[in-house]
Amino acid sequence: MSDHRKTALAIQALVEAALKSAHRLRKRRFREDPVNWADLGCTDVEFVQPLEGNAFFRAIIEEASPDCRELPEFIRERLEQGGFEGVEVWTEW
Repeated sequence: MSDHRKTALAIQALVEAALKSAHRLRKRRFREDPVNWADLGCTDVEFVQPLEGNAFFRAIIEEASPDCRELPEFIRERLEQGGFEGVEVWTEW
């Protein structure tokens, strides 16, 4: 298994754990974010190597509107606390 795949799987596991925490906080912190809490999940983690600039990982969370603000920020904070800085978080239906 490649290092990128190992990192992607670790990021996915941390995002899933953070989503469980977010679910418990949904009525207090995430009231304004349009989210389908019943099916929310991290469906993919991509390694992105742009033509210019630095490579990074992107976590894809499905069943949350791309307009969400609080949830992606919460996930980024949790990723940084877990040692994964610079991970982009996308939400999509």
